[in-house]
Amino acid sequence: MLGISVVVCTCNGANRLPVTLQHICQQRCTYSWELIVVDNCSTDNTTAVCTSFLKDKEIDWVIVHESQPGLVNARRCGLEKSKYDFILFCDDDNALNEQYLHYGVSLMEQNPQIGILGGFGAAVIEGGKPEWFDQYSHSYAVGKQALSNGKISSSKAEVYGAGAIVRKEPIWELLQRGFETVMEGRTGKKLGAGDDVEWCYIFQLLDYEIWFDDRLLFDHYISASRLTWEYYLNLKAGIASGSGLLYPYGLLLDAKRVNVPPFWKAYLGRTLISLLVWLKSIFMVSIPIKVSSQRRLAHRIITARCRAYLVDAIRAKRHFDQLKRNFQ
Repeated sequence: MLGISVVVCTCNGANRLPVTLQHICQQRCTYSWELIVVDNCSTDNTTAVCTSFLKDKEIDWVIVHESQPGLVNARRCGLEKSKYDFILFCDDDNALNEQYLHYGVSLMEQNPQIGILGGFGAAVIEGGKPEWFDQYSHSYAVGKQALSNGKISSSKAEVYGAGAIVRKEPIWELLQRGFETVMEGRTGKKLGAGDDVEWCYIFQLLDYEIWFDDRLLFDHYISASRLTWEYYLNLKAGIASGSGLLYPYGLLLDAKRVNVPPFWKAYLGRTLISLLVWLKSIFMVSIPIKVSSQRRLAHRIITARCRAYLVDAIRAKRHFDQLKRNFQ
């Protein structure tokens, strides 16, 4: 059915949600749309806050509960409950521009080759902005995601999940056939990542395109607690920890699903390279000079990536076999 389902996944988001919900309710959209709030194991009064805010609003809304913790589970719950052709995943710290839904549906309808459409997150920072933030801001799901609007021309194109609009039918049909995604994403205080990247890769294997349009503008509120250097190091390590499980997608996408190299030869080669880079990084941070923050960051990323290749090898092979069954 033509329209868009706005899925807001939240865990203990009672303090953040009023701003997010207010901007959703102010949407100027001539297409049909609905709001689905997925309460994912909240222990605060999230449901009560949402109910109180929405009860008098003249929009189509529902609050559902997902008992399995984790953003991946919450998004899948929202996907299952949705009724429209397109799904917008709006984080509970996002504030959408009033034309976001209308423009997003229009783009998706006019361009059936789009699988996922990313927007432009503008950082709204609590307190002062760290001096390093602008250099690394993309990890916080803000800023331009491509040099220009339209298709992202890369064999492994990706957009961040915040503010992303997804074409429902292809991914839903795949999941209904028994396909299992492999990335766990963020769960509680565990800064896992890669679930949004995985969806982008899946859509490209399904022959859809990944697009970006900076006219899809939203504010992304970032609390002071997320702007410490230690938090950022943990965030980047969490992102890198998905390297092993995402590697099978890269094999298929780089080979365009034909002449795919033998898995173990490619995977072990990549693991060996990762180990060598890791050993070099250990040496670089151990020499008796002041180690720069950039070098420490690189070491954390390399360590997490190397560990991922080693720990996730068997799971990566099993997922590679699943990908070949579904996409070759």
